[in-house]
Amino acid sequence: MSLYFASQGAGTVAWPVALSAVRLVITAGGGWLAVEHLNLGFSALPSLVASGMMVFGLGTALSIYAGAWRRAAVVT
Repeated sequence: MSLYFASQGAGTVAWPVALSAVRLVITAGGGWLAVEHLNLGFSALPSLVASGMMVFGLGTALSIYAGAWRRAAVVT
């Protein structure tokens, strides 16, 4: 989440916002699938939330590593 807020300060929030949507799909969609169709129950939900946060964190870190902030600094 710190990288998300730092991206706001750098003016490059496209990737973090897109990754937030992916996190929502993993958490909500995966949770629904796990409970309704796979009969895993509540015990699967914390793992899905953690998976969504890991995708969000790693994706945000990779977008920064790939140069999202450097491109923003050159444009402004």
